[in-house]
Amino acid sequence: MRKALLAATALASVTLAPLASARAEVFDTAAIVELIRNTVAGFTQTANYLKGQIAAQQQVADASNTAMARFQRNVRSAQIRDEHIATPAACESLDNGQAIAVGAGQSWIVATSLTSVANRRREAGPETPAWHGEGHAAADRARLHRNRYCSELEAAEGVCQLTDRPNGDIRSASMTGGLSYGPRPENINAAIDFSIMALQPVPLRALRGDELRAAQSQDIKLWRDRYLANMSLAQDVHTRYIARRAETVTLTPAQRAQQQAQGLIVTERGSWLQAAELEVNRRMSGRAWNAAIWRMPPASVLREIASMQALGLHLQMETLRVQEDVANTNAALLAARVESDTGRPQDAFKRLSTLPTPQVR
Repeated sequence: MRKALLAATALASVTLAPLASARAEVFDTAAIVELIRNTVAGFTQTANYLKGQIAAQQQVADASNTAMARFQRNVRSAQIRDEHIATPAACESLDNGQAIAVGAGQSWIVATSLTSVANRRREAGPETPAWHGEGHAAADRARLHRNRYCSELEAAEGVCQLTDRPNGDIRSASMTGGLSYGPRPENINAAIDFSIMALQPVPLRALRGDELRAAQSQDIKLWRDRYLANMSLAQDVHTRYIARRAETVTLTPAQRAQQQAQGLIVTERGSWLQAAELEVNRRMSGRAWNAAIWRMPPASVLREIASMQALGLHLQMETLRVQEDVANTNAALLAARVESDTGRPQDAFKRLSTLPTPQVR
């Protein structure tokens, strides 16, 4: 456009050259002014185009940045949601952990109850068979065997009628044969009866009357108490073993699903030991849990690892308790071995059986 204007101006100047000088001077001034005005207008328009283009580019860049920022924010929000939301596997782990913790607490309550009953029997307390003498205690044990655990041989001889658990009080499977004794009271009773038969089928009779008051009987009482203390220690080991298998907790849906996956009988309730083993097996072989692990974000996987470590700590604590039982039992055995090696008299036990049984009126 500028070249066209200059060419037109030059042509006009050549054509009008013969005109009067004053008129030519006026015409040249007007043409130059018009030329300048048009040139400025052209440059102004071009500048406006450039500013509009820059503004448009800025708007495009701002829109792109805004859209990308929103996208990145949504991605981060999704990551935060995935990392902090409670996954189904985490909820199952928490429920199962609570069931195990409740089962552990309830098993100690069961152990305390069993211990209180065993102590009265072992110490020949009032209203127990041994209170009246060892003969009564032996007769009571024989009667219990015939009523609950009559064997085929005994039934054939006419001693008793065959029961559904023959010789259950002398077979270790009654106490060690499963992870849970189930809802049937006779199962845990069989475990207790086997423990009694294995440790102390007939407790010592009670010391009564002059046997307690006479000065010469103090030595006998001392050795009797020592015997009862060792028996109490041994009985507590069995009692806690039984309590860990007593049905004390309601199993969670995940634990019942694991029972079904393992081909076990699905039950509503179970023992502490059963709940703990189901949780371990669920993580080791459960398809649902392992499939969930593959789909979890890293943060959720770390939480599952922390949950597994917590379960390991719980089991290690239980292992510590068992080791304490073993250590206490070994200490008692060591003390008895030392006394035997040093030749300390053990006649008090022998004299105890020769004392006359007091008359009970």
